[in-house]
Amino acid sequence: MTRSGPRAASRDPNCDFDILTAYPAGYAEIAGIDIEPGVNTAFTTLPDLKRHIRPYVCEVGGDVAVARANGSGMYIKATVLKQLPGRSAPPPRANAASSGGCQYDSQCKGDRVCEAGRCVTPG
Repeated sequence: MTRSGPRAASRDPNCDFDILTAYPAGYAEIAGIDIEPGVNTAFTTLPDLKRHIRPYVCEVGGDVAVARANGSGMYIKATVLKQLPGRSAPPPRANAASSGGCQYDSQCKGDRVCEAGRCVTPG
């Protein structure tokens, strides 16, 4: 993990935070997390990624993590964001992503597409 932007106070090690695949307005970047894919670190679902990065997000005081996948659908990076002062609206929650499903076709492997929060083969 690499800290960036304004410093934030650490939060409880089991803090809750949102994990998104797009940047919300009203937040500042405070850290970046690189994930080296391996036996125990090949994450293809947002809930699995969230469990893995939770200690880092909480340590830097993050409110949101924005996940980035590679071309194989593995999440390899996350940007940790902190809500800017004076901004009270929470980021948009993605029901499908929060429950482990997809939001966009790009989150699905191969030629599969996202339909109603699930990756399916078109046709």
